[in-house]
Amino acid sequence: MSDRKICIFEDEKYGNLYPIALTHPVFELKCGHTFLYEKIIRNFNNAKAVYFVREYLVSLVKKKIGNVSVTEGNGVTINDSNSLKGNDVLFINGRWVFMNYDLQLDGDEEIGIDKDGTIIYARLNRNIVEGFTGTDISQFLKNSKDKIKNIKTINVAVVNYLWDLVKFNPEAIKDDFKHLKETGIKGKFAKSSEVFGDNNLVFVAKTAQVHPQVVLDTTLGPVIIDEGAIVYPFTRIEGPSCIGRNTFIVGAKIREGSAIGETCRIGGEVEESIVHGFSNKYHEGFLGHAYLGEWVNLGAST
Repeated sequence: MSDRKICIFEDEKYGNLYPIALTHPVFELKCGHTFLYEKIIRNFNNAKAVYFVREYLVSLVKKKIGNVSVTEGNGVTINDSNSLKGNDVLFINGRWVFMNYDLQLDGDEEIGIDKDGTIIYARLNRNIVEGFTGTDISQFLKNSKDKIKNIKTINVAVVNYLWDLVKFNPEAIKDDFKHLKETGIKGKFAKSSEVFGDNNLVFVAKTAQVHPQVVLDTTLGPVIIDEGAIVYPFTRIEGPSCIGRNTFIVGAKIREGSAIGETCRIGGEVEESIVHGFSNKYHEGFLGHAYLGEWVNLGAST
């Protein structure tokens, strides 16, 4: 087992993701069925994770991601440079939508940059990490760049602005589906409901319910319906789309490229949109190419 840690960090471009990034670190934004940090850590499940965020977000991060299995102890290590010392570290930019890329935890020292020169990842040995103090990961990595011979330019999905999350959402849903531990219809699925397309591109969790007169269309991609979700009659869900835990879909048209978070109430028509948890759009009307945070309520006649 590797003793290398991973460090997920915010760089100086977090301001491009305002207003949602005012109350979320960039890696705790939703794209697809999961948050950006979840896409990273599931690929390195033998590593311990350390997070670097703006100081005022520390308590929020502890509450929201403190139960992640790869973190240390019962909580999460945040903004602690000492926790990195004595270890080889894989630094990963939290704006990376980590999918379809083979990045090894172990290996020679290496830095990956995008076409704009932004550092996307850096695999550094403990001797270089020993020189890091404070909380400014971005500046530390820029200073370390001159010491590393292997600099790669990579073409990956990086979120520079909020609309990039919507842009990458369909592919992120497909990638999340690939990472599910199980697929198929495990929960209640009414006889008069139907999967239109490939049955192998559906996941209905054990405690989820699909009521009569529902169509799950997988011709363009997978459909995920998570634990405790209920899909009520006269709903059509077109993949790639995903429905979060304990969410109710009430006679809605969920078009392709839609990701609904946990404990939401959704009606009407939704297309190419991302909705964080605990938000409602219960009534008729259209929501398209949009990004909603938590605890948003779009009332009647919105």
